[in-house]
Amino acid sequence: MSSNTADSEYNARKIHQSLGGTTAFFQGYTIGELMLFLTVAFVTVIAATFVPSALTIPILGFGCMCTILLFLLHKVKPDYLWLTEWLVARFGWALKNKEYTHGGEDNSEVRYLTRLSRVYPHAVERTDGALVGAMKVEPANMALEDDDAWAKAVQSLSEFVNSTVDFPVKVYITSREVDQDDVVREHQHRLGDADVRSRPVLKRLLEEYVASNTNENGDIDSETTTVREYYLITSVTDSDIEQFDETGDSVLAYLAEMPILGRLFGRFQSDGLSESKRDQFKEEKLESRLSQLRRGGSSL
Repeated sequence: MSSNTADSEYNARKIHQSLGGTTAFFQGYTIGELMLFLTVAFVTVIAATFVPSALTIPILGFGCMCTILLFLLHKVKPDYLWLTEWLVARFGWALKNKEYTHGGEDNSEVRYLTRLSRVYPHAVERTDGALVGAMKVEPANMALEDDDAWAKAVQSLSEFVNSTVDFPVKVYITSREVDQDDVVREHQHRLGDADVRSRPVLKRLLEEYVASNTNENGDIDSETTTVREYYLITSVTDSDIEQFDETGDSVLAYLAEMPILGRLFGRFQSDGLSESKRDQFKEEKLESRLSQLRRGGSSL
């Protein structure tokens, strides 16, 4: 699920079927962004009303500065994120721990990991510098659905992949053992629900499942079973952020291109992204990709 089209040629915003917090509503602004501006204005007016008269003008000035700052942030934010999403991502990365010490006295679960440089609470870093993140998928139960429902699910998945996913994504499937006692109890309780009584096929399947996992006295006598878990895994490498040059759109870059003064100002330009900036861009791009997968997956 990848594309060879460069990221700079178009953004990856999803085409929504209905209005929501991440839908363009007015002049390229979403409802969430407009509410953010209105909230700043409302808080400023309320604060200016209740503070002493000597502080009214400073409060109004501070509110105007916050509004101007929001407009500037809206202009400089990445094209693939709305302002509210970008602010949430930036605050999220600022509050999260930068490193996570894994293992301890019993390090049996991680000591055999290979090609792993660091483990974070939100991602892992490979030895080649790539930052890897994953999202767990909770699939819907479609065991009793008809062909039309399956066709709609496949169409929804294909539309999500074609309109949203323009970066490499891996589907990882694993399994683990679970105790069926709780599952059997839930099935027993479901037998009394109205929707089950109205569907003979579903009721018969539940009865057979309960009967196969209980003894003659009706006590639960189940064995462990395995359940599958599904994950979407994506990564961000150094090559994915090469287009982000911290001096590419700066004043120094503009002056460095001038015929006469270019040599003078060119000396003050950096050779490329610093290590901290590179890590920051990779974290932001990984969070952006995971956000796209979460939004698209929740609409399936």
